[in-house]
Amino acid sequence: MSEIINKVTLGDASELYAKAALNKSYTVRYAVRLKDNIDFKILENALAKTQERYKYLCVRMRRNESEYYYEPNNLPIKIFNTDQKIILNAPETNYHVWAVCYKDDFIYLDFFHGIMDAAGANFLLSTLLYYYCAALYKIKDHTGIRTLEDKINSDEYADQLEDLDFNLNFNNIKMPQEAFGLPSFEDKEKLFAYDIALPEDEFVKFSLSSGASPGVMIALLTARAIDKFYPERDKPIVIVDVINARPMLNKLNSHHNCLNGAMLVYSDKVKAMPFETQAVAFRGMLILASDPDRVQFAMTASAKNTANLIANNPSLDAKKKIFLARGLNNLKFFTGTLSYIGKFKFNEINNYIKEGWIYVKSALNLTIELTAMGGMMCLTLMQRFDETGEFIKKFLAQFDEHNINYEVKRVMNELNTAEFREPE
Repeated sequence: MSEIINKVTLGDASELYAKAALNKSYTVRYAVRLKDNIDFKILENALAKTQERYKYLCVRMRRNESEYYYEPNNLPIKIFNTDQKIILNAPETNYHVWAVCYKDDFIYLDFFHGIMDAAGANFLLSTLLYYYCAALYKIKDHTGIRTLEDKINSDEYADQLEDLDFNLNFNNIKMPQEAFGLPSFEDKEKLFAYDIALPEDEFVKFSLSSGASPGVMIALLTARAIDKFYPERDKPIVIVDVINARPMLNKLNSHHNCLNGAMLVYSDKVKAMPFETQAVAFRGMLILASDPDRVQFAMTASAKNTANLIANNPSLDAKKKIFLARGLNNLKFFTGTLSYIGKFKFNEINNYIKEGWIYVKSALNLTIELTAMGGMMCLTLMQRFDETGEFIKKFLAQFDEHNINYEVKRVMNELNTAEFREPE
C-alpha cells in the first residue's frame, strides 16, 4: 500500500464505491450563463489561477486490488470550447477529475462527485468566476472567495467525517418508514430533464408568506404533483431534502462530500391539511431534521458504518458490492430527492450572471437540483419515469394553481454531463 498518496475519505467513499459498482459516471455539470459571450483567453487565465489555488483538487484517480486512491496531478486542467460531454480521468482531460468547458455565453464546470459535492464545488466555481469577472468586468470584491492571496488551510482538504467520535451509542437506531417508490424505465440510461426558471424575489416572497423556504416549497409542490400522478399508493411520498451538514459539524470549509437529508413526508394526514399548513408542516420537518445534535449523530453513525465496511471488505470488488447493497437498500426510504445549494452570495459576480444550473449524471428516478443565481431560481427536474409527458404537466400545474410565474427554458432527453473513466 506504499504507493497510495491520498486515500478516498469516509465522506466520499460510500457513493463512490456504490456508483462504481453500477458503472455509473458519478459526475456533475455546473452550468453558469453570463451576460456576454465567453472570452477564451480570459477564461484560460482564470482557470490557471484557479488551478494554482486548488492544488489539492488536482489529482488523478487510481486503483489497486483493494481500493481506489488519488495521486497528485501536475498537468494543466483542460478547457474545451464545447457544451457536449467530455471524459474525466482520461487522456483528453489530462487525467484530472474536473475540467472547464465553455460555449457562447455559458461556462461549465464538470466535476467528479466522488471527491466533492455541489457545496464543495461552489468554492471552486466562485474562484473561477471571480478571476474571470475581475479581468473582464473589473470587479474587485472577493470577500468570502478563495484567491491566491489566501493561505491554504488544512480544513479545506481535510474530511470533516474523519475525526468524529465513533464511541457514541448507536444501539436502537430507529429506521424510517418505507416510501412510495417511483417506477423506472427499463432502459436505465433513459432520462428526461427540464430547466425551469422562476423569478427569485417573487418565489421567495411566495414561499415565506406560505410558511416555507424556497427549497421546502419546491419539495411540497413536487410531492403534490406525484400525488396527482399516482393517487393510488400504499406508502407515503417522501421527498429527501438534501442538507449540507458542514454547519452542524462546525466544519465549513471542506470540499469533501458532507451531505445528510431531511425526510419530508407527504402522508395522508399532511395531504388532508390546507396548503399553507402543508407548507408549515414540511418546514417543521426540515427544521427538526436540521437540528445540529441530530445531524451530528446521523453523520457519525453513517461514517462509522462506512469505516467498518471498508475495514471488513479488503478487496476493491468487495467494497463495491457492499456499498452498492447499502445504497440500493436506502432507496426504499424515499420517493425523490431535492438539493438546493442556496443563493449564490457573491453579488458583484451575480450582477453578470443570467442563469445557473446543476445537472447530475447519476440522477435517480426523480432528482431536482435548485440554484439561485442572477436573480432567478433555476430548477432542473430530472426524471427516469413517465415518457408520456403527463407528470411534468402536473408538476407545472402546481405553479399555475398558486399563480407562480415560471418559464421552461429547456427540455432535454439526455444530459451532457461528463463521463468518468474507470482508473487504471
